[in-house]
Amino acid sequence: MGTDHEATGTDTVRDPVCGMTVDPATTLSLEQEGQTFFFCSDHCRKKFASRPEEFPSRSPSNAEIRSSAGAAGHDCCHSSSAPPPPSAKSSAGNSSAKYICPMCPGVESDQPGDCPQCGMALERNHAATSPASQTVYTCPMHPEIEQDHPGSCPICGMDLEPKTISAEPAEDSELQSMTRRLVVSVVLTLPVFLLAMAPMAGVHIE
Repeated sequence: MGTDHEATGTDTVRDPVCGMTVDPATTLSLEQEGQTFFFCSDHCRKKFASRPEEFPSRSPSNAEIRSSAGAAGHDCCHSSSAPPPPSAKSSAGNSSAKYICPMCPGVESDQPGDCPQCGMALERNHAATSPASQTVYTCPMHPEIEQDHPGSCPICGMDLEPKTISAEPAEDSELQSMTRRLVVSVVLTLPVFLLAMAPMAGVHIE
């Protein structure tokens, strides 16, 4: 049994559909006319199986694979032809962004939304949105006495004890959106449910 994609020096081959370099040891494969093809995803494999004549079947050279691997964002799932919107930037060094994509490292945004690469909803970056807890020192007998360093109570002279103040939880816009949808669904569904169940309870609505 032959293989159309020979392993290169880096033990990678190219997907005949999208051109993405993949590892033949862990990726999906398909046998076609005595040859074995490797694919980055089931989508590419199904597309090739339905129309194999539309895709070239030659093996790429090592130089071609290195050139393809060096092209940033050039594969079937992360196309470089459509730049991300201004609200979502791919800057890995900007760790202060409020929202990030868990599947696409480097995609960050200051506003909630969808990832411009994979379409997933951006998640809150807890490292940037959750300030560290604050420690204050207070008197157990006089709670109104608070200060940011150890010392003695100016009223009774007792040593102040540390107290940790947790940061207030940040608003979750996605949770608020889902809650709003749930409330609207219940309001619209409840009348229909009552009309359907009324005859079973002996209430006849004319």
